[in-house]
Amino acid sequence: MKQISEVDEYIDQISAYNDVKKTCKLFVHHMLEIERKSFNTVEAYTIDLSDFFNFLSKHFGLILGMQELNKLEVIDFRGFLSFLHENNLTKSSISRKLSAIRSFFSFLQTTKILNPDSSSFVNLKSMKMKKPNDKLPRPVAENFAIESIAVAESLSDVKWIKKRNKALIALIYGCGLRITEVLNVNIADIPTTESSKVLRILGKGQKERLVPILPNIVDLCNDYINEIPFITKYKNSYKLNTSKEITSIPLFFGEKGERLSARVVQRMVEKIRLELNLDETFTPHALRHSFASHLLNDGVDLRTIQDLLGHSSLNATQRYLKIDMKELSNIHKKFHPRNHVVTK
Repeated sequence: MKQISEVDEYIDQISAYNDVKKTCKLFVHHMLEIERKSFNTVEAYTIDLSDFFNFLSKHFGLILGMQELNKLEVIDFRGFLSFLHENNLTKSSISRKLSAIRSFFSFLQTTKILNPDSSSFVNLKSMKMKKPNDKLPRPVAENFAIESIAVAESLSDVKWIKKRNKALIALIYGCGLRITEVLNVNIADIPTTESSKVLRILGKGQKERLVPILPNIVDLCNDYINEIPFITKYKNSYKLNTSKEITSIPLFFGEKGERLSARVVQRMVEKIRLELNLDETFTPHALRHSFASHLLNDGVDLRTIQDLLGHSSLNATQRYLKIDMKELSNIHKKFHPRNHVVTK
């Protein structure tokens, strides 16, 4: 059938190993030939699964295989939902993608491709779609944000990893970066002169912004860079000969010498949360949220915070910080220079 071959070609473009692609094709044929679903439905489900697998490949920092699918945890599914929310998908589109993923894992369970008690499917069955506002993290107190940097350092006994963890958490909180943004920072992005203490960040929608970086955070990053064991190996293995290639060396490495994955960072922050006995909303994004909230509390204006966060509109920043007009009025009254002027 021409229609099946068209979908098969689409599956071949998924960022995954052949065992995943083969299983996807079995699922597609099952929907068309056994369940008699319309081609439009099958095509939509295929696109949804492709989006999910491509997200997971970036999330794990590796090419996806069935072994990884069998070990998925609830944090991985929630990460995908958060990714969809951040990209402003409609509620109906997100619901359909979740339905496609559930159908796929149900097929894997029914056909015994995955174990009936697979943690992947158990976690997925319990998933509920949250409203976009529900996913907003809560800021933590300044002392906890600072303490999280020290805890991150203590999570490993390996010297370079200790320094990596410390620099990573300090950079997220100190510059208010998204997890994808901090993991895309390269060594060449860290400023080296006193006159350029800024980071050039490529944010959502490929929008570039400049973010100030404190000298002590620069020092933490450089202290870590001096301990990275992979730089020479990285240059040799990738045969980096041009200045453009050399500037692409990542700042944060995983233990095997690859660019650090989001999942490793999420696990690190989970351990910090448990160590400090913080609320379950404490995530890497909560550190970014804390950065913005602490600046606001110290009297920094919303327009500046908007620029630092890379928000497209002031309304987005206001919603992000859950600020109402009464609170804005109180901030204005507290910090405006004419507030204490006595008039007759």
